[in-house]
Amino acid sequence: MSLTLSETDRAERKPIEAGSHRAVLIQLVDLGTQKSNWDDKEKWQAKVRMTFELTDLTDEFEVVENGKTTKVEKPLVVSTEKTRSLGQKSLLRCGGGTCRRGGSGRGRHGIRALP
Repeated sequence: MSLTLSETDRAERKPIEAGSHRAVLIQLVDLGTQKSNWDDKEKWQAKVRMTFELTDLTDEFEVVENGKTTKVEKPLVVSTEKTRSLGQKSLLRCGGGTCRRGGSGRGRHGIRALP
């Protein structure tokens, strides 16, 4: 299998406005053990990538199908990589509807499940 790459003009990405947005987790990828550097120390950590579709924010994209280009409106998508851990300081620990530490269910990362 081959992969052909070409340089294209890239449209400038619009930043996502600050605030809370409804999002749906559409992809969870186990990245395996990855090397990271923190405070000039190298360590290996299990990582995951979470991809979210922001259902309340859309943008117009060009789709080429059978040589014909059409514009379609689609939800924006964002991804984040986190350490795969549920330890005491984990950013994934309080992502559910109720927090194990007795909080609101919103972790430091701001991800919260709807009731």
